[in-house]
Amino acid sequence: MAEYTLQSIMADTTDAIDVVEYTAESIIREYTVLELFGYMPDLGAAYATALAFVFLGITLMFINRRFAPCNFMVVLVLAAGFEALGYALRIVSAHFPSLVSFIVPSLFILLTPNAIAFINYMVLGRALAFRGLNVSSHRIVSSFMTSGIVSFALQGLGGCLVTSSTEAVHTGQRIVLAGLAIQVL
Repeated sequence: MAEYTLQSIMADTTDAIDVVEYTAESIIREYTVLELFGYMPDLGAAYATALAFVFLGITLMFINRRFAPCNFMVVLVLAAGFEALGYALRIVSAHFPSLVSFIVPSLFILLTPNAIAFINYMVLGRALAFRGLNVSSHRIVSSFMTSGIVSFALQGLGGCLVTSSTEAVHTGQRIVLAGLAIQVL
């Protein structure tokens, strides 16, 4: 028969309390993450995506320095950095969930592609002008800028609604998707 001393019983009790506190803390954290995100973020995908954007940003920076294509291409380097920052902050947000740590990475991840789309429109306008087509690059850029601003506004509004209340989450998600659809079209 095992001998129980007061010290062994206290040690076992302390270990059990630590396990219960850790389990309760992790359950609360997971509930908070689920409440904010609506799902459990895949941290492996966030790490991979952040690293991919860091690699892309460094590659674009070296290409830009080496060949100096256009000054506006610096925006692509910054966009890659902002996307990497957004996914890095998403990782932090999954570990330390709060409303602010949910909003900031979401804004970086959702709004940075608008800058990339703007560069695409500028390149299209310059390519058409270079080919000698009778299409005004100003008209192309302004029409795409209008759609970009509408897309940006819708994504920002949807992001605000997603974080405002539980009733508005689905409406906010639909508005964000509408903004993304406008951006793609």
